[in-house]
Amino acid sequence: MLDFTLLVQASINGLLIGGVYGLASLGLSLIWGVMKVVNLAHGVFIMLGAYLGYGMYHLLGLHPLLGMIIAIPLGAGAGFLSYRYLLHRIMEAASSELEMEMMCLLFTFGISIIIYGTALNIWGSDIRGIPALLPTLFLGELDVPSSRLIAFASALGLGLILLVVLKKTFTGKAIRAVTQNRAYVMLNGIDPVKIYQIAFSIGITYALMAGVVISLISPITPFMGGYYLLKCFTVVVLGGLGNPLGTFLGGLILGLAESYTSLFATYAISPAVAFITLILILIFRPGGILGTLR
Repeated sequence: MLDFTLLVQASINGLLIGGVYGLASLGLSLIWGVMKVVNLAHGVFIMLGAYLGYGMYHLLGLHPLLGMIIAIPLGAGAGFLSYRYLLHRIMEAASSELEMEMMCLLFTFGISIIIYGTALNIWGSDIRGIPALLPTLFLGELDVPSSRLIAFASALGLGLILLVVLKKTFTGKAIRAVTQNRAYVMLNGIDPVKIYQIAFSIGITYALMAGVVISLISPITPFMGGYYLLKCFTVVVLGGLGNPLGTFLGGLILGLAESYTSLFATYAISPAVAFITLILILIFRPGGILGTLR
């Protein structure tokens, strides 16, 4: 008979890691939902963010989350420059939407290979990490790792900020409008190219910030980008393109699914849960749980 305490513990673990999955997927969801660009470099930007957090702690002796001070301008600048001088030209040169999507796919794949190779040459393949900064919280027979709790709270806060920006600000409303009717947006004097540029910059910034948060709870290597890219694809398809609320909910569902799998079966097969979930969602609800951004 299953111990109720173990079930509650698995639920806590699943929710905490699921919130981080949701945060990691927000940037990919926004870029894919708004621009119809599948950013295969998303995972390596998460990896770079994790090294930012690692460097902030080990080189400067500061809290890893302060790495966001660097992640925000770095992500905004990288997104702005790469879209304006590279990605925009590729999108404009395409003769059809399908050709545009394929060219952007190859472009972001090339960027990911360049960043991955550079990181491997700089930091090597050694596994690095940040020690637990606070002791584990014990609630009766349950234990809550403080690092995961801080990571979850950070993920929730950053997710709410993006949701408010998209729902309440003029720029956010313009981003939502572009996803629905580009011609209508142009008739109202809004330049879709600038909106794409802003959306791409936000997406890259959120990938870096997610990496900073992940550095609190995960081993850091140049290889981690591929692992999180798979999780992000699953979460985005699960939650709906460009929908922050759906993305965060999708992350929680995936986190719980993996946690319950390790409880009822074995931890060795829990990575397969992402593949299985992705296939099932594509078959039964390809629009995601809450649909695309509106």
